[in-house]
Amino acid sequence: MKILIADKDSKFKKQLITVLRTLNNVTDINEFSGFEELLLFVKQQKATDFLFIEKELVVSPRKEKITELLDLMSPTKIVLMSNSTKNILSFFTFGISGYICKKSPEALNTNVLRLILDGIPYLPAQILENLPDRYKPGRKELFQKKYKLTPRQIETLKHLGEGCSNHTIALRMNISESTVKLHINSLLTRLHAENRTKAVLIAQQLGFI
Repeated sequence: MKILIADKDSKFKKQLITVLRTLNNVTDINEFSGFEELLLFVKQQKATDFLFIEKELVVSPRKEKITELLDLMSPTKIVLMSNSTKNILSFFTFGISGYICKKSPEALNTNVLRLILDGIPYLPAQILENLPDRYKPGRKELFQKKYKLTPRQIETLKHLGEGCSNHTIALRMNISESTVKLHINSLLTRLHAENRTKAVLIAQQLGFI
């Protein structure tokens, strides 16, 4: 997987690159500090899978720069990064695939970055809570299409989201606790989550539960 990172903040950029390199499917990363430098590279190179770009690099004139990148880089997915969430929703009308708040602890979280690289549109939880429906069409469908959970796994995930114990889940689903453990282990594998808490976090961040 080929990734471009454009950010004036060299410290954050270095941290992001370090985390991305720990992910198995990342093979090539190129970094830039300015929009024109990035644009020149894009015009000369072949397709890239993802572009992580600082919002401030495309703010003025916003529409022209974003649409130019989208036209040149299609079907590359573009993820905006910024210290502020101000006016971030307006960018999604241009076709942006995700947003990372650089001040958030989640910004350099491997689970969050893995979600983004898995092709799932991502927004921080604080934005997602108040997100109008018109900005999040088909998020549950995308989640299901990507992770291909069975109906029983989905049911188990929803019970986990309610904080249920294995015993309670077994009673609710009328199955044994050993079967519940099997469903949970399958969920962890499919969601690339280290534990049940991370699995629930992933599902919540994507608006699935």
